[in-house]
Amino acid sequence: MATDSERCAREIADANVDVVAHACLVATMFMGTGAHRELERSLSQAISDEGTSVPAITSAGALVRTLKRMNASKIALVAPYKPELTSMVEEYLNAEGLRVVRSISLSEPDNRKVAQLDESKLAEHVATLGADSVDAVIASACVQMPSLKALRVLASEFRVPLVSASLCTAIEIASHLHLVTDHQGVGDLAKALVLGATA
Repeated sequence: MATDSERCAREIADANVDVVAHACLVATMFMGTGAHRELERSLSQAISDEGTSVPAITSAGALVRTLKRMNASKIALVAPYKPELTSMVEEYLNAEGLRVVRSISLSEPDNRKVAQLDESKLAEHVATLGADSVDAVIASACVQMPSLKALRVLASEFRVPLVSASLCTAIEIASHLHLVTDHQGVGDLAKALVLGATA
């Protein structure tokens, strides 16, 4: 996915869009520490080479930046991957100054089945993680794993911000589209997007 992303960016450059998002967390993190910055630069350049200029974001970058805007330093997360891949996500976040203190790996080896995972069970996993001694919880450290309904169920119960890779990507897209105000707290924005999307 990361290898073909520049080609894809060039192919959609004439679509007159306002922002481009590379929506796969692990494909970016697999490239190594800080890869989201280089990938975002290369995607922006690929689009610019086609004669247009729009911001390009990655889900990995969106997750990192959103958590930092929340002033979250200690993180708990749920990931659909096997433990070794979850560890790679943890190492990536740790390298960005975001310390992962608890995690759950669902150990689903089939990428196609990740999109079919039961959100009610995800809500249970997140509840198991809890909010004690963390600043934020990533309910789904995977764009493909469904999480919106689980976020909706848990939004009012958690005393710390509850996000997902998809939600952080949506927050950054909304920001680039000027759909949010500068003074709006990112934690409040996350909750508003979740509640609004599932109303």
